[in-house]
Amino acid sequence: MSLSVTALTKQYGGSTALNRLSVTFEPNVIYGLFGRNGAGKSTLLGCIGNRLIPDTGRIVLDEEPLAECERLMARVYLANERLPWWDGVTLSAMLADCAHMDGRFDLGLARELVARFGLSPDAVYGRLSLGQRTMARMLIGLCMPVDYLFLDEPTTGLDPVNRRLMVEAVLEAYRRRSRTIVIATHEIAEFADILERAVIIDQGRRIDSFEVQDLCSHAALLVGPSDVVRAYAAGRGLRVLDVEHRGDSVSALVGMVSASEPEGGASASVAASSGFITGGLPDGVRARTPDLQTYMTRLVQRRH
Repeated sequence: MSLSVTALTKQYGGSTALNRLSVTFEPNVIYGLFGRNGAGKSTLLGCIGNRLIPDTGRIVLDEEPLAECERLMARVYLANERLPWWDGVTLSAMLADCAHMDGRFDLGLARELVARFGLSPDAVYGRLSLGQRTMARMLIGLCMPVDYLFLDEPTTGLDPVNRRLMVEAVLEAYRRRSRTIVIATHEIAEFADILERAVIIDQGRRIDSFEVQDLCSHAALLVGPSDVVRAYAAGRGLRVLDVEHRGDSVSALVGMVSASEPEGGASASVAASSGFITGGLPDGVRARTPDLQTYMTRLVQRRH
């Protein structure tokens, strides 16, 4: 029942948005999809949601081509900056339309979220602020009766309070209906606590994917004298992924190379024992686990 993307390529003129990207989304998992602006996140979701047509590659659900089957497409929903309603429609009318199109639409939760976000049911969508339009689009997506839900930048324009409410709304929707939720966002810290897996893409390719709870055994930050850190990393079979110089010391992001590399062989693809973090460090060297945002940022910035 997985949704698999294989060797997906999409170009806009002379610019390559997706470069033979492959990734698999398993059932009933909350994913974070991370990358810089222009990395290809929105293009990937647009192709999955059948809003964009890839140049080459395959997208399959349950081993059947997704875009060619209306029955399968009904199990997938993409919530992004576009809505299939006119700007002059009220929120209550939009929710009624959703319930009319699919009787399984969670109208009760939708109304709860409208109230929770402080939106007026009588408000006209086109007259809402940027953040309010984001809330409206995302709450509709969260109430859709689908197996694969893709949320593209679900906190655009939201203040800190409403960003937290959005995270809680995602969890509430997941509890009510277990499904795969893929969250493409730059607000990594906001969602880190609810994510189970992370996928990082850059320049149209997947450069890493891992279980979020295993980040402590996926990578480490080593801080100490440059020559000592580099010698220790080399002696332990660690790949130095990024280095920041701090006077006579460095902060090195390291990981242990696994047997299989991700696309392009660019990332850690690490499968390290936590022992290299907790013990056996040389004098003057400290180690800690990077948080999810730090890991993504430093992994990607070394490539530019």
